[in-house]
Amino acid sequence: MLVVNGRTRSLLSIATMRLKAENALAAAPKREGQALQAIVGQIDRLDGLMQSLLALVQPVTLAPREVVLHRWLDERVAAVAGVQVTLRHDTPASAVFDPMHLARALDNPLDNAVRHAPRGGHVVLCALQPDARTLAIRVDDDGPGVPESLQACLFEPFATGRADGTGLGLALAHGGKLHHRPPAPSTRFELKLLWCIP
Repeated sequence: MLVVNGRTRSLLSIATMRLKAENALAAAPKREGQALQAIVGQIDRLDGLMQSLLALVQPVTLAPREVVLHRWLDERVAAVAGVQVTLRHDTPASAVFDPMHLARALDNPLDNAVRHAPRGGHVVLCALQPDARTLAIRVDDDGPGVPESLQACLFEPFATGRADGTGLGLALAHGGKLHHRPPAPSTRFELKLLWCIP
């Protein structure tokens, strides 16, 4: 596992952006687009890191409201590319939660599932109502699963097995009672919410 502190990684990202910008200025016009896309990607990654860091230190103010679940889940799937994501529609019609904050919590395990699914892999996203007061949202994937060396610290801040990862995502999602199940036959992350279902 590569361990690089967040400040060092951010400085490296900034240096990479500067280099890409300098290359874009010096490059032939046809290569400018690639360099600019790389810069935008680095900026997005740094913005996500800053938002995650702020979320760790600032109190969260929830704004729960009734949300149409299938539409909200469709939005989560639409943001994913590169792997087939199946949305199971055996979900309750609606639930009460803060859609923005829950999207941040769910997008992290969903992004991880997509990132680690094999080529041609499959990810399943579904919501269900295990009891009258609970909404469960599951992300299943047929990837290799979380390495044993990371399972014990999976929900700790900065735990990551990737050189470009911050490890903040799953730590943030854990506040929503996120559970992990090793491959059997698929890896599952289940986010349980004790918010009311109308």
